[in-house]
Amino acid sequence: MPVTGAISTENRLYIISRDGSGEAYYLKLNPDGSDVGNYLVHAEKWPLCENVTDFGAAVIDEVLYIVGGYDQKSKKCMKRLLRYDPSDGSWTQKAPLFLSRCQCAVSVWDGQLYVSGGRKTDGQTTGTCEMYNPVTDTWTKAGLLRSPRAGHATTPVGQDLFCSGGSQRGDICNNIWVHEGKKWEELDRHYPQKLPLSISGHVMEEVDKTLYIAGGVHSEETDDGQPTEPVTNRRTVGFYPLVPTLEHSSEMELFSPWIHTLPDMNFPRYNAASTVLGHRIYVFGGSRVETGEEVKTCEYLDTRERKWCVGHKFKKVKFSNVCCAKMKVTILPEIPDTPTEYKWVLW
Repeated sequence: MPVTGAISTENRLYIISRDGSGEAYYLKLNPDGSDVGNYLVHAEKWPLCENVTDFGAAVIDEVLYIVGGYDQKSKKCMKRLLRYDPSDGSWTQKAPLFLSRCQCAVSVWDGQLYVSGGRKTDGQTTGTCEMYNPVTDTWTKAGLLRSPRAGHATTPVGQDLFCSGGSQRGDICNNIWVHEGKKWEELDRHYPQKLPLSISGHVMEEVDKTLYIAGGVHSEETDDGQPTEPVTNRRTVGFYPLVPTLEHSSEMELFSPWIHTLPDMNFPRYNAASTVLGHRIYVFGGSRVETGEEVKTCEYLDTRERKWCVGHKFKKVKFSNVCCAKMKVTILPEIPDTPTEYKWVLW
């Protein structure tokens, strides 16, 4: 029987729990995907993500990939790569990673998944990187970070890929690196750039060739060089990867690639999810390291006005450790039930 009705599409923003609950939520975006359409939460249950924490996620060609993670049952990190097509709800297991890992960074770069760093089953951090080609379903080794990292962030800007922060052996770091050619480098080999603070579990997004870094946990050094107890961060900094010009910055910022004049977030949080919608950076969920309390109010940074605005407060969601994924989903029309035909037999 032919399918009736028209095929349609809708833009969705998924907020995916990475706490082992298998919960996933999505919001419907505007038709052009430039902003949240409404805050009506649609909840889904993903059994394959139950009992798996701290995985990575990224979208290529409107399909979601779930990378690695920590299996709470076996108490081991995973090599698993899952492909999720929201149009039909299908899950497919793809070629596994070379190395089992969780708390890694995952970015889409040059049409492929770029996976870097993370934590291994023995608790040690790794600096290994690998790239996944979705067309050939194959992985290739992609060099090493300049130092092992977990809880770091990677974001592409143009043809380059940037890496910031993270932790190693319990120490929170203030690095910012760029992938040039075939390896990771300091931004300036003679005068390496450093983040204004050491952070891990933060968000980093690019808008108009500018990187914005916010949230996470940070620590400072005491007078004798020892790190302080980590605290949840609400500070926001910006970074110009390219040489700034008067068109994009004030005269005071011409002498530094850093933007120190951005306001603080309304809610300190780490392990939050972030995404760019238009000129706004939305941040969802996360928690506070001091209390373990979830942050259920979203907020967004208006990069033009340079201010944080409070969004919606969510209820009955698991937002303590989340990631975001934007996808255009094809909505297939429902096939109507075939009516049952009854035939009377006359004797």
